[in-house]
Amino acid sequence: MDDDALHARDGTRAWSPFYTRPVDVLVTARAHAPEIAARLGFASLDEAEGLAFAARVIDARPRVVIHLGDESETLLGALSHVPDLEQLVVRSDLAVHGTGARMPSIVSADAASPLPSTKKERTLRRMEADVRAFAEERPDVAFTILRLAPILGDGGPMSRYLVRPVVPSILGFDPRLQFLHIDDAARAFRDAVKDRMTGTFDVAAQGQLYLSRIARLGGRGLRPLPEPLFRRLAPDLGLPDYLIDLLKYGRVVESTFEAIHTCRDTLIDFYGTWKNSSLA
Repeated sequence: MDDDALHARDGTRAWSPFYTRPVDVLVTARAHAPEIAARLGFASLDEAEGLAFAARVIDARPRVVIHLGDESETLLGALSHVPDLEQLVVRSDLAVHGTGARMPSIVSADAASPLPSTKKERTLRRMEADVRAFAEERPDVAFTILRLAPILGDGGPMSRYLVRPVVPSILGFDPRLQFLHIDDAARAFRDAVKDRMTGTFDVAAQGQLYLSRIARLGGRGLRPLPEPLFRRLAPDLGLPDYLIDLLKYGRVVESTFEAIHTCRDTLIDFYGTWKNSSLA
């Protein structure tokens, strides 16, 4: 495996060569990676098709990366039978908090959230509940849930939305947004393993930016649209339901991770990288 696929500019990226984004689940165990993959139902790491692979992140101990989504209960059930399992680090998303007109101005990690209104929110809450149930069943395993802010530069829907020459918005709303630098996302996984962090953590860059300010910093035009029209156009813009609500109400969390890059730094770096890329 090419080490360049695993390391960031600071040499610490825990990175999936299959998806080119921070890993979804990082499992550390004294058992060999192929053994863990087999217990998860994969005949080999290659046959896992990117859902599991061994990677050197901190030291020589084997690690396996899998994707947790709708099948989180099944995969965690398989992991519960892996001997000598040491740590489980799971990627979640700040979308688990939801958003809405009555959200507090700054959301804490343990704040009560409104009823989930999108499939993404329901999936995330069910996945996190499955992880906590796993932690109760295996108290010997350190578990960490990292709820990541939208990562700029990962090719996701937020990144694609913000590089449009004219950025559509919802008329009458100027949401406050937070992002996460792609390198800080990787560093969060590294620190979780190195420091054996236990619990649930909201991970976002420091600061916040209004959508109107984001468009100005990126040299983009902002086109406010009536909400019904914006929602009709959302599929063409590549925006899932949970991001539509975010682009209406916004959300700012109290990050429990000290990111190196601020929101403004992250945005400027993102637009600079995009401008110099062949896709611009």
